[in-house]
Amino acid sequence: MPESVTAAIINFHFAHNFGAVLQAVALRHQLESLGCSTQVIDYRPRAHAQVYAPLPNPIISAIWRYRGAAAVGAPPTTAVHLAARHAARALSEWPQVNRRRRRLRQFRAYAREHLNLTQSYRSLASLRRDPPDADIYIAGSDQIWNPGVTGGLDPAYFLCFGAENVIRAAYAVSCPSLDVGRFRDDLRRLSCRLAPISLREKHSRLELSAALGREITVCPDPTLFVEADEWLRFSDPVQPVS
Repeated sequence: MPESVTAAIINFHFAHNFGAVLQAVALRHQLESLGCSTQVIDYRPRAHAQVYAPLPNPIISAIWRYRGAAAVGAPPTTAVHLAARHAARALSEWPQVNRRRRRLRQFRAYAREHLNLTQSYRSLASLRRDPPDADIYIAGSDQIWNPGVTGGLDPAYFLCFGAENVIRAAYAVSCPSLDVGRFRDDLRRLSCRLAPISLREKHSRLELSAALGREITVCPDPTLFVEADEWLRFSDPVQPVS
Protein backbone atom coordinates (compact mmCIF):
# COMPACT_ATOMS: atom_id res chain seq x y z
CA MET A 1 0.00 0.00 0.00
CA PRO A 2 1.53 3.39 -0.97
CA GLU A 3 2.56 5.62 1.87
CA SER A 4 0.40 8.41 0.48
CA VAL A 5 -2.77 6.46 1.32
CA THR A 6 -4.53 7.70 4.44
CA ALA A 7 -7.16 5.80 6.42
CA ALA A 8 -9.59 6.78 9.17
CA ILE A 9 -11.03 4.09 11.45
CA ILE A 10 -14.25 4.27 13.45
CA ASN A 11 -15.11 1.87 16.27
CA PHE A 12 -15.67 1.71 20.04
CA HIS A 13 -12.19 2.98 20.89
CA PHE A 14 -13.58 5.10 23.75
CA ALA A 15 -14.97 2.20 25.81
CA HIS A 16 -13.29 1.59 29.16
CA ASN A 17 -12.68 -1.98 28.14
CA PHE A 18 -9.29 -3.45 27.30
CA GLY A 19 -10.64 -5.55 24.42
CA ALA A 20 -12.34 -2.57 22.78
CA VAL A 21 -9.28 -0.35 23.00
CA LEU A 22 -6.81 -3.01 21.93
CA GLN A 23 -8.78 -4.01 18.83
CA ALA A 24 -8.57 -0.35 17.76
CA VAL A 25 -4.84 -0.32 18.46
CA ALA A 26 -4.34 -3.59 16.56
CA LEU A 27 -6.25 -2.51 13.45
CA ARG A 28 -4.35 0.77 13.29
CA HIS A 29 -1.05 -1.08 13.78
CA GLN A 30 -1.86 -3.51 10.98
CA LEU A 31 -2.69 -0.71 8.56
CA GLU A 32 0.44 1.22 9.54
CA SER A 33 2.53 -1.92 8.91
CA LEU A 34 1.17 -1.90 5.34
CA GLY A 35 2.42 1.65 4.87
CA CYS A 36 -0.90 3.40 5.44
CA SER A 37 -1.09 6.64 7.43
CA THR A 38 -3.90 6.05 9.91
CA GLN A 39 -6.11 7.94 12.34
CA VAL A 40 -8.91 6.79 14.62
CA ILE A 41 -12.04 8.92 14.40
CA ASP A 42 -12.76 10.24 17.87
CA TYR A 43 -16.51 9.69 17.59
CA ARG A 44 -18.08 9.56 21.04
CA PRO A 45 -21.89 9.89 20.87
CA ARG A 46 -22.94 11.77 24.01
CA ALA A 47 -25.50 9.23 25.16
CA HIS A 48 -23.15 6.30 24.65
CA ALA A 49 -20.01 7.94 26.00
CA GLN A 50 -21.70 9.11 29.20
CA VAL A 51 -21.74 5.46 30.31
CA TYR A 52 -18.08 6.00 31.12
CA ALA A 53 -18.44 9.48 32.63
CA PRO A 54 -17.35 10.02 36.24
CA LEU A 55 -20.99 10.80 37.11
CA PRO A 56 -23.16 8.95 34.59
CA ASN A 57 -26.53 10.58 34.01
CA PRO A 58 -29.28 8.17 35.14
CA ILE A 59 -31.91 9.75 32.88
CA ILE A 60 -29.73 9.55 29.77
CA SER A 61 -28.73 6.01 30.76
CA ALA A 62 -32.38 5.01 31.03
CA ILE A 63 -33.33 6.56 27.69
CA TRP A 64 -30.33 5.01 25.95
CA ARG A 65 -31.07 1.55 27.30
CA TYR A 66 -34.77 1.85 26.48
CA ARG A 67 -33.99 2.77 22.88
CA GLY A 68 -31.54 -0.09 22.58
CA ALA A 69 -34.01 -2.60 23.98
CA ALA A 70 -36.80 -1.29 21.76
CA ALA A 71 -34.52 -1.42 18.74
CA VAL A 72 -34.00 -5.16 19.15
CA GLY A 73 -37.72 -5.80 19.60
CA ALA A 74 -38.02 -6.10 23.38
CA PRO A 75 -41.59 -5.69 24.71
CA PRO A 76 -42.25 -2.24 26.20
CA THR A 77 -42.44 -3.62 29.74
CA THR A 78 -39.05 -5.31 29.31
CA ALA A 79 -37.55 -2.14 27.84
CA VAL A 80 -38.86 -0.06 30.76
CA HIS A 81 -37.50 -2.60 33.25
CA LEU A 82 -34.06 -2.54 31.61
CA ALA A 83 -34.11 1.26 31.50
CA ALA A 84 -34.90 1.45 35.20
CA ARG A 85 -32.09 -0.98 36.01
CA HIS A 86 -29.61 1.11 34.04
CA ALA A 87 -30.73 4.29 35.77
CA ALA A 88 -30.22 2.61 39.13
CA ARG A 89 -26.83 1.32 38.01
CA ALA A 90 -25.78 4.83 36.97
CA LEU A 91 -26.71 6.20 40.38
CA SER A 92 -24.88 3.36 42.10
CA GLU A 93 -21.66 4.44 40.35
CA TRP A 94 -21.71 7.95 41.84
CA PRO A 95 -19.92 7.02 45.10
CA GLN A 96 -17.06 5.74 42.88
CA VAL A 97 -16.60 9.11 41.17
CA ASN A 98 -12.90 9.46 42.05
CA ARG A 99 -12.11 5.96 40.86
CA ARG A 100 -14.05 6.54 37.64
CA ARG A 101 -12.19 9.82 37.03
CA ARG A 102 -8.84 8.07 37.37
CA ARG A 103 -10.00 5.33 35.02
CA LEU A 104 -11.19 7.91 32.49
CA ARG A 105 -7.85 9.75 32.59
CA GLN A 106 -5.90 6.51 32.12
CA PHE A 107 -7.92 5.28 29.15
CA ARG A 108 -7.89 8.70 27.49
CA ALA A 109 -4.15 9.06 27.97
CA TYR A 110 -3.57 5.63 26.45
CA ALA A 111 -5.83 6.45 23.50
CA ARG A 112 -4.06 9.74 22.86
CA GLU A 113 -0.69 7.99 22.83
CA HIS A 114 -1.53 4.97 20.68
CA LEU A 115 -4.52 5.81 18.46
CA ASN A 116 -3.65 9.10 16.72
CA LEU A 117 -7.14 10.46 17.30
CA THR A 118 -8.90 12.97 15.07
CA GLN A 119 -10.76 15.95 16.46
CA SER A 120 -13.61 15.06 18.78
CA TYR A 121 -17.09 14.36 17.41
CA ARG A 122 -20.10 14.14 19.71
CA SER A 123 -22.82 13.48 17.15
CA LEU A 124 -23.39 12.18 13.64
CA ALA A 125 -24.30 15.72 12.59
CA SER A 126 -20.90 17.06 13.67
CA LEU A 127 -19.18 14.20 11.87
CA ARG A 128 -21.06 15.01 8.67
CA ARG A 129 -20.35 18.74 8.94
CA ASP A 130 -16.60 18.32 9.18
CA PRO A 131 -15.58 14.73 8.32
CA PRO A 132 -11.97 13.58 8.64
CA ASP A 133 -9.89 13.83 5.50
CA ALA A 134 -8.85 10.35 4.33
CA ASP A 135 -8.67 8.13 1.26
CA ILE A 136 -10.24 5.18 3.06
CA TYR A 137 -12.79 4.94 5.87
CA ILE A 138 -12.87 1.68 7.82
CA ALA A 139 -15.59 0.62 10.27
CA GLY A 140 -14.69 -2.06 12.76
CA SER A 141 -14.19 -4.25 14.40
CA ASP A 142 -16.26 -4.75 17.61
CA GLN A 143 -20.08 -4.74 17.95
CA ILE A 144 -20.62 -1.47 16.12
CA TRP A 145 -23.67 -2.94 14.32
CA ASN A 146 -25.38 -4.05 17.52
CA PRO A 147 -28.55 -1.88 17.77
CA GLY A 148 -28.92 -2.82 21.42
CA VAL A 149 -25.60 -1.11 22.14
CA THR A 150 -25.91 1.86 19.81
CA GLY A 151 -29.60 2.63 20.47
CA GLY A 152 -30.60 1.50 16.97
CA LEU A 153 -28.34 1.26 13.94
CA ASP A 154 -26.01 4.26 13.97
CA PRO A 155 -25.23 5.49 10.42
CA ALA A 156 -21.82 6.67 11.61
CA TYR A 157 -20.71 3.05 11.96
CA PHE A 158 -21.79 2.43 8.36
CA LEU A 159 -19.57 5.33 7.25
CA CYS A 160 -22.48 7.52 6.13
CA PHE A 161 -20.40 10.68 6.12
CA GLY A 162 -17.62 12.24 4.11
CA ALA A 163 -16.94 12.72 0.41
CA GLU A 164 -18.41 10.37 -2.17
CA ASN A 165 -15.02 9.38 -3.57
CA VAL A 166 -13.73 7.97 -0.25
CA ILE A 167 -13.38 4.18 -0.24
CA ARG A 168 -15.48 2.64 2.54
CA ALA A 169 -14.97 -0.79 4.10
CA ALA A 170 -16.25 -2.72 7.10
CA TYR A 171 -13.66 -4.95 8.73
CA ALA A 172 -14.37 -7.90 11.07
CA VAL A 173 -17.58 -6.39 12.40
CA SER A 174 -19.17 -8.42 15.19
CA CYS A 175 -22.97 -8.52 15.05
CA PRO A 176 -24.19 -11.65 16.87
CA SER A 177 -27.21 -9.81 18.30
CA LEU A 178 -28.27 -8.17 15.01
CA ASP A 179 -31.73 -9.27 13.82
CA VAL A 180 -31.03 -9.13 10.10
CA GLY A 181 -34.64 -9.74 9.13
CA ARG A 182 -35.90 -6.92 11.32
CA PHE A 183 -33.33 -4.44 10.00
CA ARG A 184 -33.11 -5.70 6.41
CA ASP A 185 -34.21 -2.44 4.73
CA ASP A 186 -32.06 -0.27 6.99
CA LEU A 187 -29.04 -2.51 6.45
CA ARG A 188 -29.41 -2.32 2.68
CA ARG A 189 -29.72 1.45 2.77
CA LEU A 190 -26.89 2.06 5.21
CA SER A 191 -24.41 -0.37 3.65
CA CYS A 192 -24.87 0.70 0.03
CA ARG A 193 -21.58 2.66 -0.05
CA LEU A 194 -19.51 0.01 1.71
CA ALA A 195 -17.11 -1.74 -0.67
CA PRO A 196 -15.80 -4.87 1.06
CA ILE A 197 -17.70 -6.07 4.12
CA SER A 198 -16.25 -8.65 6.47
CA LEU A 199 -17.57 -10.07 9.73
CA ARG A 200 -15.89 -11.62 12.72
CA GLU A 201 -18.35 -14.51 13.22
CA LYS A 202 -19.23 -17.13 10.60
CA HIS A 203 -22.82 -17.64 11.73
CA SER A 204 -23.83 -14.09 10.75
CA ARG A 205 -22.29 -14.17 7.27
CA LEU A 206 -24.83 -16.15 5.24
CA GLU A 207 -27.90 -14.35 6.58
CA LEU A 208 -26.41 -10.89 6.12
CA SER A 209 -25.04 -11.79 2.69
CA ALA A 210 -28.50 -12.94 1.56
CA ALA A 211 -30.14 -9.79 2.95
CA LEU A 212 -27.71 -7.45 1.21
CA GLY A 213 -27.41 -9.50 -1.97
CA ARG A 214 -23.61 -9.41 -1.93
CA GLU A 215 -20.62 -11.46 -0.91
CA ILE A 216 -19.43 -11.08 2.68
CA THR A 217 -16.27 -12.62 4.03
CA VAL A 218 -15.16 -13.64 7.52
CA CYS A 219 -11.94 -12.14 8.89
CA PRO A 220 -10.17 -12.52 12.22
CA ASP A 221 -10.27 -9.90 14.92
CA PRO A 222 -7.36 -7.50 14.35
CA THR A 223 -5.84 -8.38 17.73
CA LEU A 224 -4.93 -11.80 16.30
CA PHE A 225 -2.59 -10.22 13.75
CA VAL A 226 -0.34 -8.75 16.41
CA GLU A 227 2.43 -11.00 17.69
CA ALA A 228 3.10 -11.30 21.42
CA ASP A 229 6.40 -9.40 21.23
CA GLU A 230 4.72 -6.65 19.22
CA TRP A 231 2.12 -6.15 21.94
CA LEU A 232 4.93 -5.10 24.25
CA ARG A 233 5.20 -1.90 22.21
CA PHE A 234 1.70 -0.98 23.32
CA SER A 235 2.02 -1.92 26.98
CA ASP A 236 2.25 0.59 29.81
CA PRO A 237 3.39 0.07 33.38
CA VAL A 238 0.57 -1.31 35.50
CA GLN A 239 -1.29 1.43 37.35
CA PRO A 240 -3.97 0.15 39.73
CA VAL A 241 -7.34 1.83 39.24
CA SER A 242 -8.62 1.36 42.76
